[in-house]
Amino acid sequence: MTLNTLSERFQVDVFAKAAAKGGGIFGKKKKKEAAAAAGDFTVEDMMTHSASPMPTALLKLSSDGVSKSVKMSPAVLKLVTDDVPLVEVSATLSKLVKETCKRSELRDELFLMVLRTTRANDDARSAIRAWELTHLTAATVCPSRDFVGFVTEYINECAHADRNSREVRALAVKALNALKKTMKCGMRRHAPITEEIEAIANDRFLSTIVFFLDETFEELPYTAQARSIHWSPYDRVGVVNADP
Repeated sequence: MTLNTLSERFQVDVFAKAAAKGGGIFGKKKKKEAAAAAGDFTVEDMMTHSASPMPTALLKLSSDGVSKSVKMSPAVLKLVTDDVPLVEVSATLSKLVKETCKRSELRDELFLMVLRTTRANDDARSAIRAWELTHLTAATVCPSRDFVGFVTEYINECAHADRNSREVRALAVKALNALKKTMKCGMRRHAPITEEIEAIANDRFLSTIVFFLDETFEELPYTAQARSIHWSPYDRVGVVNADP
């Protein structure tokens, strides 16, 4: 599945006009030149990394969704541009995912916004940050059925593309595995807390105390992507619900 097959979901003309009006991806071109460039604008252009925040939403959203998208864009861009510590990355992503829990139309918007930072990103360090963010996003947000095919194919292609560095390919593999788990578990009803995202980034288990009816209790490990609790009545070993 290609972006062109999904073009009707994108607001290409609106995005191009907004970019031409504000400079943005068209840089310092004169108004006439920017307008001409906007006329040839495509979905592929929309989904190409830029050092400037997005002038408007990628997808056709409600007016409130567009407003939220414009506010989310600088936050995403900062995470892949600056050397942001993991705790700040986790806190920011938690807030972004919270918006998708409130407004389901932002799920695809956030995912595409993050993927956009990985496409034609010529800064090696920024590209790595972009894929680190893609991994964490894939572990916490599930794209809709409309976009899951494109997202899966794109990440899988990047995971096996010789043009990508070994580190980028490894991160793409992690993102793909995380996405498969998220797709299986379904969309979160609550945004992950900072500690959960940090645990995902570090491939670490969290733990919780479970109290049983016989008045005993145990500390059980769980993954931040778990959605259900399972344990044997004999050995009480299992995965604890991370998102009830």
